[in-house]
Amino acid sequence: MSKSPKGDKLTFEEALERVEQTVTRMEDKDLPLEDLIQHYEEGLKLIEHCNQKLAVAEEKITLLTKASDGKIKTATLAPQPPDTTESDTVEKSDSSPSLF
Repeated sequence: MSKSPKGDKLTFEEALERVEQTVTRMEDKDLPLEDLIQHYEEGLKLIEHCNQKLAVAEEKITLLTKASDGKIKTATLAPQPPDTTESDTVEKSDSSPSLF
């Protein structure tokens, strides 16, 4: 199984492509259960990465404002670490990962 060499350095598009490749490997091959689980875990991490990238993009879009002179201004956000409380962890494990 290939590990993400750069982790957070992947673009949304690169991570999404890796998700698609992972799904294809899982569907097209007669893999042992342990390999399928590893691919599944990798896919979940990649989906979470994509969701974080989408959340940052959504926040940037939300912060677009029009100044009084009519020019568009943007506010740059620093990436925030995900809030991982125990209740969040339980909720996330009960729901299916989603890209949107």
